[in-house]
Amino acid sequence: MQTHAASSLYSSSGGRKYLNAAERRQFAKAARSSVNEVRLFCLILSFSGARISEILALTPDAIDLASCVATIHTLKRRKPGAVRQVPLPRDLIDELNRAFRIRPRQRDPTRRLWRWSRTTAWRRAKEVMAKAQVCGTAAMPKGLRHGFGVSASTNLVPQHLIQRWLGHASARTTAISCDVCGPEERRFAARMWRGQKRRIWYWASPPCRPRLFFHYHIEMARLLFIRFCHDIVGQFCYYHMNRHRERLDEYPYQPDREAGLAAHPHGQTHLAECSRSQPQDAERLRPGERSLACR
Repeated sequence: MQTHAASSLYSSSGGRKYLNAAERRQFAKAARSSVNEVRLFCLILSFSGARISEILALTPDAIDLASCVATIHTLKRRKPGAVRQVPLPRDLIDELNRAFRIRPRQRDPTRRLWRWSRTTAWRRAKEVMAKAQVCGTAAMPKGLRHGFGVSASTNLVPQHLIQRWLGHASARTTAISCDVCGPEERRFAARMWRGQKRRIWYWASPPCRPRLFFHYHIEMARLLFIRFCHDIVGQFCYYHMNRHRERLDEYPYQPDREAGLAAHPHGQTHLAECSRSQPQDAERLRPGERSLACR
């Protein structure tokens, strides 16, 4: 960015010379509550990015109703025939046609739409800005022109179109309007913020960072809930493992005694009697438990 105050969008004290998107919306809302001529003048001043003298020089012949384009004379170049075409919204063109009867008046192309002086037009724009509560360095008609260029740049309009609409002779002058924090820069910054956000949640103290107070306690509640569930599951598993160990101690499995009874002739007879007396229980029990049930 150039540091000279005349070739920058910021003053020497750091104040903006342009209206941002919210201020432009407030200006348009305040203009709609004004009288008809002032409302249309301020809306064209905001949507065209033209200078006050260029808007005052508009004639009915300069408004193309079919293409919704305004042909504006670039007065700063001081050359005959230095004109540019700026597109305007369809609703604004229709309002201009109803208010000034542009189509019948195109037969007399020399009569201007606004027959004000430059001082009167400047005062009308300042009154609407005061009604919109726009203050500071940007609260001037030239702030609307700078705001138009900044808005076109942040909405990714090509630079050569911005240069044509604003009537700049040099691309360096148009590049000043593009020297603002646009959406691409905010995307790169958002990637950096995502990596730091989790670190801030863990290490920032809630009283020092009020915005992260809610997120901090949500994260702490989540960690406590995980610890609580871990303890409950651990106690449940420990309890059932002890119950299973107690059952094994109460009814031990004795494979040696089973094998000894099967090898002895009287033991085989004893096992057969147990299986005949309790056939259903003997089928469900294991070999070691079957011998214990037949005692």
